[in-house]
Amino acid sequence: MKTVLGAARARLASPLGARELDLDVVRGVAILLAIGWHLAGKPTGNPVSDIMLLPTRTFGWAGVDLFFVLSGFLVGRLIFREQARTGGFDAGRFLLRRAFKLWPVYYMFIAFLMVTNIWDPWQFLPQTIHVQNYTQTKPPHLWSLAVEEHFYLAAALLLPIAFRRRVRPQTLVKVIFGLMVATLIARVIAVQLDTKPVLIQQLTHFRVDALLAGMLLAAGSVYYTELFDRVVAWKWLWFGGTVLGIAWLWTNNKNSDHGASFGYSVAYLGSASFLLLLYRAEWVVRFRIVLRPIGTLGIYSYAIYLTHVSAADYVNRAVVRVAPWVNETPFRLAVLYAGVFAIAWVLTRAVEWPALKLRDRLIPPRARAVPPVPPEEATQPYTALDAPTQQLPIIASPAGMSTTAPGASSR
Repeated sequence: MKTVLGAARARLASPLGARELDLDVVRGVAILLAIGWHLAGKPTGNPVSDIMLLPTRTFGWAGVDLFFVLSGFLVGRLIFREQARTGGFDAGRFLLRRAFKLWPVYYMFIAFLMVTNIWDPWQFLPQTIHVQNYTQTKPPHLWSLAVEEHFYLAAALLLPIAFRRRVRPQTLVKVIFGLMVATLIARVIAVQLDTKPVLIQQLTHFRVDALLAGMLLAAGSVYYTELFDRVVAWKWLWFGGTVLGIAWLWTNNKNSDHGASFGYSVAYLGSASFLLLLYRAEWVVRFRIVLRPIGTLGIYSYAIYLTHVSAADYVNRAVVRVAPWVNETPFRLAVLYAGVFAIAWVLTRAVEWPALKLRDRLIPPRARAVPPVPPEEATQPYTALDAPTQQLPIIASPAGMSTTAPGASSR
C-alpha cells in the first residue's frame, strides 16, 4: 500500500469543482454505515445482501464517528492553513461559510417536519437552536449535527484567542490531546454514575473527542507536514488499526459499560485509521472506477444523513399503498434506499449546491486546495496548492503573520 504525495490523485468532478475521491469515499462509507444502522435492521431474505449489510447492522452507529473524525480533520485543516497563511483566523467568516454549507437544507428539513406535524410543531424548537442532543428531541439521529455545531462554535471562539496569544503548535497539540483524554474520563465517570447510555452517546461533552481527533490530525498535517506525510505512508499500520477497530466494535455492545466509555474512543481511533488508510493512497487511484460510486454517494451524504429516516418512512408508506407486495420481497430495502438517495439527490442539487454557489459569490474562498478538473479526467497531477507544506516551528511570526504559505483550505 503506497501513498500519493506528489503524483496523481483521483478526483471527482462536481458543479462546485473537483473533489478528493479518497475523502469522498470516507464520506460514502460513513453514510452507508449510518443509514444501514437505521434502515437495515431486518433481514432482507437475500443471503448475499444480508451478508453485505451485516456490518451496518452490527456497528453502523460508528458511521457517525467516521463523520466526526473527517469533519474535525477538514475543518481543522481549513483553520490551521488560514492561520499559517495570514497569522490569524477570521472566525466570523468561518461561521458564515459553515452556515451556508449546513443550514439551507437543514432548516428546510426542520420546517418540513414542523409543517407536517401540525399538532405539535413546537417540539422541533430545540432543533432550530442546535440543542436537540441535550433535549433528546426527535428525530433522534440529528443529535450528531448538534455536536458538530457546538464544535464549530467552540473552535471559532477559542482558536482566535490562541492565535492572538501566539500559542505554539506543540502547546496546541497538547491541549487538543488533553481535551480528548478529559472527554474519555468524563465518559468513565458517567458510566460509574449510571448515566443512561443514550446520553453518553449523544451529549457533546461526552463525544467531542472524535472531532478533536480529526483536528489533531489536521494540526499535524499543517504544522508538522514532513512527519505527517511519513505517518500517512504507513498504510499497513492504518490497515491494522482499521481491522482491530472493526473487530472490537463487532464484538462489543456500545451500551455496555466498557462500550459506553472506552468504546467510543475505539470507534474514533478506528475511524482515524480508516481515514489515514485511504488518504492519498495510491490504490484509491488504481481502483478509482470501483470506488467512484461510493465517492459519489459521499457527495450527497449530508442530505442523505439529514433526511434518510423520514424519507424512508414516506417511501415505505407509498410502497404500502401502491405495491404492498414489495414489502414481502428481498427488494423492499432496495426500494427504500433508492427513494432515500433520490430525495437527497434532489435536495443537494436544488438547495445545497445553489446555496454553496451563493456563498462563494458573497464570501469567496481565499484559495482552493483542489483545482477544478474537466469531468472526463479521473486524475490530475498536484499543483502548487497541493504540494506538501513546510513544517512551522511556531503558529505566528513576531509580526503576527505566517512565515510560510501552506496549501489552501479544503472547503
